[in-house]
This record gives sequence, C-alpha cells and structure tokens, in this order.
Amino acid sequence: TQSYQNRNNKLVNTLYSKQYIDRNMKHKLTTYTSVAAKVYGLPKIHKINISLRPIVSCNGALTFNISKYISTILQPLRNTSKYNIKNSYEFKDFIQKQTIPNTHTLASLDVVSLFTSIPIP
Repeated sequence: TQSYQNRNNKLVNTLYSKQYIDRNMKHKLTTYTSVAAKVYGLPKIHKINISLRPIVSCNGALTFNISKYISTILQPLRNTSKYNIKNSYEFKDFIQKQTIPNTHTLASLDVVSLFTSIPIP
C-alpha cells in the first residue's frame, strides 16, 4: 500500500504544480495513512440457497478521496450526452417516439452477474 500511496501523492503533487488543483484540494487528495479496502459479505436471506453479496468498503482506502474528486469532475458530463437515459420511464418515452425500420431488430440485453453472489456451503 505504501508504494501506491507514494504514486498517488506524486500524482497529486503534479496536479498541484501544474495548477490543476489548489492547495486545499492538494491537502484533501494527499494520503498519509491509507488502508486497504475492506471486503465483507451480506447474506441474501430472502433466497432459498443463502449466498453472500460481496461488498467492498473503500472508506479510508487509498483511492477514496481522489475517486470522489474525479466523480465531481465527471458528474456535469453525465446529463449532457444524447445517449444518456436516466431510467426505464425515460426510455419508454424515447422508444415510443422512434420509428424502427423493418430491416432492423430491436434487442434487449441483460447482465447475468452484475451483483455477484458467493455461495455458502
């Protein structure tokens, strides 16, 4: 973790020296006592075969503050894309206004393992 902390702090110093961030942000993004992210499991007690849903807690981890900072930079871009659809209601309104040629096929895909489970024997 120490080598990653050094790399993180070197990046923060570079951003500061190039005046991309101010002194206050440099202080927020510099890590002094980072810890490894913690992984734990929440049991899915509503299922017949109880399994664990893995959770990764990054509070206090090396990348926590810099990830939050990058998120604030990217947040305004989220709603500016014409390809962004907020929810299924917005998609329904959008798709009803479309004309799909007979030569095209409309497909729906599903993610099989978006939230993984760890079986409990």
